[in-house]
Order: sequence, then structure tokens, then C-alpha cells
Amino acid sequence: MRTQQVMKWIPGLLATTLVAVACDKPPNPAAPKRPSFAALDERTDRITGGGKLGDGRDFATFGFNARGGQGEIEWVQHCLDGVDATDNCLSGSFTFHGSGVSDYGPPLPPDLPLTTDDPDHCRAWSGSGEAKFKDPSFADGPFSFTAKACDFGHPGRTDFICFAFSTYSREGTLTGGNIQLHKGATETPTAECPAVVRT
Repeated sequence: MRTQQVMKWIPGLLATTLVAVACDKPPNPAAPKRPSFAALDERTDRITGGGKLGDGRDFATFGFNARGGQGEIEWVQHCLDGVDATDNCLSGSFTFHGSGVSDYGPPLPPDLPLTTDDPDHCRAWSGSGEAKFKDPSFADGPFSFTAKACDFGHPGRTDFICFAFSTYSREGTLTGGNIQLHKGATETPTAECPAVVRT
């Protein structure tokens, strides 16, 4: 009985062995080319993150995801002493929600605003969104924004972000949180499937 079961497995094992041996041999020059696949293209490149800049009574918290043509950012400036003369709290506390991305990619050369010469770690993007101010003397409304974020490893203690709209601009190394760059390849994926030529 046991011998019959073993005999039933032999054809399957033999076929598997032949396939493995055939795949191990170098390809025949007359054989069709094997499919070639590039990694994911740049349309899949994206950057995500969340965290905090600053501390004490003047700090910002944020969360975002951005890629070509889409993304969101939520930026909250906390000014616990209200409107004051510090650069970050000239307009007091506010919440900004951006839900559109019009430009996205590796940052431009460093002579342009909000850029860096480190495209391996950073991405810059722009778009539009809505700001809501806590102080009623400042008008809520739509604004264009620019942002740049850099992923310098895990945890995110050395990650960097910059966010600006209207007269507000804040940048720095995170005091909490993490930024993660998910790189897309620069090549376009290809999948060749030529017809099999029988001789």
C-alpha cells in the first residue's frame, strides 16, 4: 500500500526536478527573451509623515501624505500665549488643511526657495488648502502652500520639514514623529512577452 503511494508521487517529483534543472541552465540564444520587469515607476513615489516641530508654548503638529497629483496635509500651529511677536505666532494659533497637490517631485536646486540638493532623501510639493485661525481678527480662507520634507532615517529624530503659506513659514528638524520617503523607480516598467518560436 505504501509502495503504491510512493509510486504515485514519482511522476510529479520527476517533472518538478526537470523544470528546476531547465530553469537553472543558461537561456538558449534561439529561445524567446524572458520578461523583464523594472521596479515601480515614479508615479508610485510618495512621502508620508507626521509629528511635531518645536516645543514649549510655541509648536506645530502635522500629518501628511503626498505624491504626484494627490495628497493631503494637516498643519496645526499652537501658540499657547496667543498672537505674539515671534515669527511662528504672528497670526496666532491656526489649523491648515491642504487637500490638493499641484506639483510634486525631488526638490529643485538649492538657489530656489523651499529646496535642497538632496533628492535621495527629500521631496517638495505645492498645492492649495484652507486655513482656520483661532484669533477672529485673521480671516479664514483658501491659500496656496508649499512644503518640503526629508527622510533621514528611523526613528525620525533627524527628519526635516518645511511648510509655508501666505506670510507663515516654519521649518526644522522634528522634535517628535517620523517622515518616510517611499521611492519610485525612474524607469518605466516593461513586460515583454514575445511569441514563442517553434523550430
